[in-house]
Amino acid sequence: MRERAQPVPARLRRPTILAPDQVPARLGVVAAFTSTERRADWTVPHHLRVVATAGNVELDLRVARLSAGVTVIEVVAIIGNVEIIVPAGIRVECAGDGILGLFEYDPRGWTTPATDAPVIQVRGRSFLANVEIRTVGPAEVDPDADDDEWD
Repeated sequence: MRERAQPVPARLRRPTILAPDQVPARLGVVAAFTSTERRADWTVPHHLRVVATAGNVELDLRVARLSAGVTVIEVVAIIGNVEIIVPAGIRVECAGDGILGLFEYDPRGWTTPATDAPVIQVRGRSFLANVEIRTVGPAEVDPDADDDEWD
């Protein structure tokens, strides 16, 4: 019988910062009439294109592998939702527009990261949709998680 991996304690959850040549150049995430999640240990490319059409996308970057420097997340949401969870210590630049929808960044009171911190640039549009980016601390638990990964 295979042993189940133990969850990472909250105080140890941090993204891994990789050299730029260790990260893929471009990838995409699509949710059309469905939900798609990227969480836990995954590598975020330099340029990530996210499309949610009557669907939901959740990107959790708390323990993701990120490139040093700038990572661009390009979002198009049409009658859908995109949620991006960014750990404290990562700089976020948000440049998006909501058309009969929402495109917002909520730093939730976290101070400005160091000037040499990795940068996540979120750009795009939401049409009758919501795009929400929020910064969370390492000890914050995901209340919507359906498993005990974050316990």
